[in-house]
Amino acid sequence: MRKVMWVLLGCVAVAFAVTFGGALWAQDEAKPATTMLFDFENKDDVRFCEAKAATETAVSTEHATSGRQSLKVMMKAGADYPGLYIEKFPTKDWSDDAALKFDVFADEAVTLGMTLKDPNSKNYETRFNNDKISLDKGANTVTITLGDVGDKINLKKIKSMSLFCHKPEKDVTIYLDNVRLVK
Repeated sequence: MRKVMWVLLGCVAVAFAVTFGGALWAQDEAKPATTMLFDFENKDDVRFCEAKAATETAVSTEHATSGRQSLKVMMKAGADYPGLYIEKFPTKDWSDDAALKFDVFADEAVTLGMTLKDPNSKNYETRFNNDKISLDKGANTVTITLGDVGDKINLKKIKSMSLFCHKPEKDVTIYLDNVRLVK
């Protein structure tokens, strides 16, 4: 009788492992894959981010979310569209990704604008624009759904990205880190 009970318990354990073990494995495989674009841990990441219109940048150890460093971006009050312009990416083909994500720490609540361009982008109508990236004071993660971007530009040929403020009334400081693509 004991032998039969142990055999039955063994069968139940095997059935459980086959049924739920495969599901657990599949869950592990289903984790989104990411492609790091910039985390400001090497000098090229900083070199590829060009400050525009009364903006200063510096590597910082404050508010890093990937590694030890972030990019401190200081935009001056009253300037037209102060911010960052990025033209060099580890990959320009974002067509297999679901989202662009980045972490931003803001000293104050602020609204950022963003553009993404492909080689055919000539003006506002021919590029992706998001003028309403609202940041709370403190830590924020911004998610840009690439399906929305692909309606405007060719995701296989990303040319540039800009992050900016429109004529800020006072100086704006943000810390950018962990700029990544998510499958």
